[in-house]
Amino acid sequence: MPNLTKQVVRFREDYFQSTGIRTTSFVCPITLEEVPEEHLCAGHILNDGLGAASSAKVVQFADVDHYYGGTIEPELINFLNFPVMSAEERLKKFKRFYIKLDGETYEVFTAGPEAANRYPRVEFKNSKGEIIGERYVRSAKIAPGTHADVETEFFLTVHDFALTGALLKSAYLAIFRMVGYRYGLDALGSSVRRALCGFYIERGKREDAKHYFEQFRGAVIVSLGGALDQIPDTLEEGRMLTHYAEGSLENGLLFACSCLFRVNSTTLVVTLPAYAQYGRSLDAIQYYRKLLADRSMKHSIHL
Repeated sequence: MPNLTKQVVRFREDYFQSTGIRTTSFVCPITLEEVPEEHLCAGHILNDGLGAASSAKVVQFADVDHYYGGTIEPELINFLNFPVMSAEERLKKFKRFYIKLDGETYEVFTAGPEAANRYPRVEFKNSKGEIIGERYVRSAKIAPGTHADVETEFFLTVHDFALTGALLKSAYLAIFRMVGYRYGLDALGSSVRRALCGFYIERGKREDAKHYFEQFRGAVIVSLGGALDQIPDTLEEGRMLTHYAEGSLENGLLFACSCLFRVNSTTLVVTLPAYAQYGRSLDAIQYYRKLLADRSMKHSIHL
């Protein structure tokens, strides 16, 4: 783990520069607790269960990384991978879905052998004729035989604040990887850190995500029409969008920054509060909240 040790040394020095406190171990950027090296991991900033996405890593407290990976990040994986799943992958993923035959819609489900007493068992085959799954159909009307090119409907239910929390964590760690502790220790960055920490410390579940992340409603959007697809991914080239009110880059008030994550050819924009002018944190957070409430708000954006 030589690269992990190198990162620990770098961040230990950065923590000292940011706080004046010298530590002998790594300080978790989310909990701000010292963590022994045997409890660290090189964690993926974007969960490695996602399809086509950056594999960038940063040193993390393994327990925090695993907790998010077992609670709300699976929601993100299911949501972002669903559009690029093959029929076989969807069949394995979903126990229930619907098919359309002869103008009728039927529920398809998994069950034990006893279901055969009431419902027909059907086999699903791929284009090569190979059986890729078996299910029961909630109908007795389907005639025996082979039906080709059957239309299917899958319904995916996700908790929207679970998606928000998972991507907030990714954006927060992306910033930590670039600039160290100073973002998570300042007035606005700490609001993100506290939300992430609270979810972990209080052992939040995906159903509880709204309680922790509701203040960031609107922080995650999808770039429509490919407008941002030519800008490099934040994790690949360190580029971000910065948002200014009351002017532009030269004379405006920085109030937010946005990470760009490219996942399965879709660009996700994750916007976090930020400020650079001493004494203007309250102004910055007010502009940030206005932006989340209305993403069409007029302001200046810079790369």
